[in-house]
Amino acid sequence: MHDIPRDTAKWGFPITSESGVRKNGRVVGRFSEFETTTFYWSSGSGAFEVHGDIRRKYMDLGGPRGELGFPLSDEKVTFVVDVWDSGPGGDDHLGKYTKVLDMTSGTERRAPGLGPTP
Repeated sequence: MHDIPRDTAKWGFPITSESGVRKNGRVVGRFSEFETTTFYWSSGSGAFEVHGDIRRKYMDLGGPRGELGFPLSDEKVTFVVDVWDSGPGGDDHLGKYTKVLDMTSGTERRAPGLGPTP
């Protein structure tokens, strides 16, 4: 028996062959659709995946043929972190900064130029 690749559980099984994305009568990129994820590629953007609620909304807005065009990154979650310092004189608000969590790799980074370094 063959092992099912780990990402199959995440993406589901393929439901289309790789196909061209046509805009104004010419092929401007490629896509491959899986049960829960669609992969998009264009020479200008590279290859990225879209899934879940973002995938549904992206398709509602026209997908790569719409105003948004091809994805420029995999999905990320951003959140604002409030930084406080508690001392004997009370709490001092040091500022805020934004963190970005890359949903594909699971890596977390601080958005550049926003607020203090934690």
